[in-house]
Amino acid sequence: MDKELTIDDWLEIYKKVQDEDIAFLTGEELKDLFFSDPPNLLLELKNRGQRRRAIFQFLQYLKFSELSEEKLEEVHKQLTFLVAREKTIHEMVYKILDLMEEIWAGKKDHQKAPFLEEINSSENSKILH
Repeated sequence: MDKELTIDDWLEIYKKVQDEDIAFLTGEELKDLFFSDPPNLLLELKNRGQRRRAIFQFLQYLKFSELSEEKLEEVHKQLTFLVAREKTIHEMVYKILDLMEEIWAGKKDHQKAPFLEEINSSENSKILH
């Protein structure tokens, strides 16, 4: 039998996904990909952003009208916290992209950094918004 997604379930899932992304953005795997495999780093950042966006879309289908005023206040505080974390995640990703551009775009041989074209493409820049 299928279980209905509750607001508490969604909050827990979204926070967990953010935790995973923050761990990635501050971990060794990012550093390794940054220097050894920039195209896959871009793909990883893109996929993580799309995953958070997809999960966020479920928020619109949750039943807020059934919550008590006290529970609504609690949910509001949790959502405010998640939005602040999301802003931090976006800032971290933009700093990584800025570093990639600074390090790799400065090379005279642009053949060594073809992934930079992906950063600047309009389709990929939408991913982070």
